[in-house]
Amino acid sequence: MFVVDGKQLPLESRGGIVALKNQQMSNVAIARAIGCSENTVRRWWKRYNENGHVKRQNGSGRPKKTTEQQDEALYQRIVENPFLTAARLSGNMLPTFILL
Repeated sequence: MFVVDGKQLPLESRGGIVALKNQQMSNVAIARAIGCSENTVRRWWKRYNENGHVKRQNGSGRPKKTTEQQDEALYQRIVENPFLTAARLSGNMLPTFILL
């Protein structure tokens, strides 16, 4: 992950890196303009050339446990009653639905 001051580099800054590189600006000048390191500029430019975008890649966190159909059912129940608790919500779902 490319971080500036302990925070992720914003999408606008990543897009700015690409725009400035396309204008033949140097990595050092871009780093100063964006407020990040030259190494960050180099890495985002490399990722852009490899993937064609500057969006974050999917993390390696816990995979989803619900299907799209279950997500939609949850959403509909919450829209109907925004104050429904998680315990009541899971009790009102289909028997195959398990809230983890």
